[in-house]
Amino acid sequence: MSRRQVSPELPHLIGEVVIAAAWAEDAGGTFLQATSGDWDKRATGYDDTSSRLVRALRNTAPKALVDRLEAALELRHFVVHGVWASGSFIKHPDSDEPFDFVSMKRRYRTEAPERDTKAFMKSALKWLAREFWEIEDELERLHSDVLFGKGKSE
Repeated sequence: MSRRQVSPELPHLIGEVVIAAAWAEDAGGTFLQATSGDWDKRATGYDDTSSRLVRALRNTAPKALVDRLEAALELRHFVVHGVWASGSFIKHPDSDEPFDFVSMKRRYRTEAPERDTKAFMKSALKWLAREFWEIEDELERLHSDVLFGKGKSE
């Protein structure tokens, strides 16, 4: 297997995370727009970066949900911006089994070149996609509550 083809499953696993994250971010932006009460003016966070979306959601969505989204987005950055390699050289601290993958991501705007790494099991990538789908479902429920009078729209 080439160094670029870590596992035949990896593109599918990454794709699931990317698609689910996009839906969750879209649901967050739509919820923010609905809570703004003004459909003729773009709400802060509606189509901003993920960090600005999270910041804007902190004012309107339940804290636990926003915390989950923020944590999932941090992992998504490794999934999307990382360089993937076999994780067989890193052992899981609990099971002593080798990880399936490792993602290495450049740090943003550092004085000297720096890189962060995060090891993943296939199951963790599947979990991350499910986490985004659950967050998206909850944001859509909150959006519906606002539209149909069960939530605040101020």
